[in-house]
Amino acid sequence: MNDEILLTLQDDLKESASAILLVGSFADNLESKTSDIDLFVILKSGFETYSKDYVPMPISGRKVEISFFTNSEANTYLDRSKRDFKSTTLRELEIIYKLFFSRLLQCSPDYEYILSNFEYEQFKIKIIKFYLRQSNGYYDDSVGHYLEGNWFATAIAVQSYLNTYVDAWLASNGDMYPKPQHRIAKAIRQMKPERLEAYCKILLPEAALIRDDLNSYCKNVSIVARQLQAEIFLSAGDYTIIKEQMSPSLKVADWLYIYERGDGFYAKNKTRMYKISRTAYMIILAVSYIEENSRAGLLNKVRSNEAIDVKQVNINLTNLEKMGILTI
Repeated sequence: MNDEILLTLQDDLKESASAILLVGSFADNLESKTSDIDLFVILKSGFETYSKDYVPMPISGRKVEISFFTNSEANTYLDRSKRDFKSTTLRELEIIYKLFFSRLLQCSPDYEYILSNFEYEQFKIKIIKFYLRQSNGYYDDSVGHYLEGNWFATAIAVQSYLNTYVDAWLASNGDMYPKPQHRIAKAIRQMKPERLEAYCKILLPEAALIRDDLNSYCKNVSIVARQLQAEIFLSAGDYTIIKEQMSPSLKVADWLYIYERGDGFYAKNKTRMYKISRTAYMIILAVSYIEENSRAGLLNKVRSNEAIDVKQVNINLTNLEKMGILTI
């Protein structure tokens, strides 16, 4: 495929290019029978006026789409990748991803230098946090709709809430292509069968079953989301220490949502919000992971956690039970 693409492109285009990238579904092995072939062409300095009206020939009956960038624009996206993603759009993330993670068909020393300055691990951490930041709004929406008795809006909101965790989990596994329409295909190739089955049952249940037992449906969404969160953030060492100190009968409150914000860690249980310690956050993740009763082996992809203090585990377990966050 790579050679076929380059042979199809005009020589003057290849001579004008600092880099030619195969991007999108073909680059990520997510193509379907109707997928176009998408290319990014990075133009050399002095070739910025190359005709953007160039229309490439189809390849194997597939339409070829080209997006043009200059070296200066590629450097601008490199700078953006090093900033916080709070104000970054999904489209900007997609362009950054394609510029730095896609398949190189042609590359000059100038573009190799740009690539060498890209911080791959930092991008992974930032994109995970980008997805998890979105979960807060979806959680609040689902609680609001639930309290109003709007079962349909609640179901849509909690699905969106869960999808933010699926996207974050996929990114923690290195599957970072930020394109929502490929979420299911990525989940199929990354998730263990039991996890995938639980996810699909939430996305594709019978509507009447949601309406008749909305609380159970929302509870199951929260459990799956927290289990994915545990696999992103909880280290195997933390998990072992916490598990040894707690009762195996502990359960997490049905609607519990936990998250990290700049100034600390928080837990929401419907309309009630608590500021909690980092140790409490890790305990809740560990209990959620035990609820699943699944395979051992946590990812710990985002950061190296500080050591868990056994004494603090016991103190936090008591406090979490008093708040009703953990129950027996």
